[in-house]
Amino acid sequence: MKAVGLSLLKHLSRHGKSAISEIIATLLMIVLVVSLGATVFAFATGGINSFQGNLLNMFSNSSNQISENVVIEQVVFVNTGTSSTSGATLFIRDDGINPTTIAAVYVQNSTAGSFVEQAKSSPLPVTINSGILSSFTITGFLPKHGTTYLFTASTLLGNSVVMNAKYN
Repeated sequence: MKAVGLSLLKHLSRHGKSAISEIIATLLMIVLVVSLGATVFAFATGGINSFQGNLLNMFSNSSNQISENVVIEQVVFVNTGTSSTSGATLFIRDDGINPTTIAAVYVQNSTAGSFVEQAKSSPLPVTINSGILSSFTITGFLPKHGTTYLFTASTLLGNSVVMNAKYN
């Protein structure tokens, strides 16, 4: 009786393993067919072409961003008593290998944690050639004694340089 029960148990366990492997094989085939269908659909609708174009733009801009090296070397505050003529002059240098275009300049009050000024669009964008020191004046805010300001200059390629300066 033991021999019959043991052979029946072996027979059932063999069928149980093969049934599981058949289910796994079927699931793998379904996954393979669905992924191939999605690939064909993406090529047919042009999805791969737009992805490829975006990928190429990303790598192209990355190499240009690496060649930019913008530095704010100094900040000189100007306080004339009125906010329309007061502000700060930034001395910005491009130490990269390509000319850099400054697209935006922002001023924040670090002491109070508040936004102060964005450079007006009339002097922007400004192109700075490689190795050249340029000055850039921001007006429209009245510097306060003992206050630390955060200056951010952003380029067209997305690089930003930040400098803290305290008005004494």
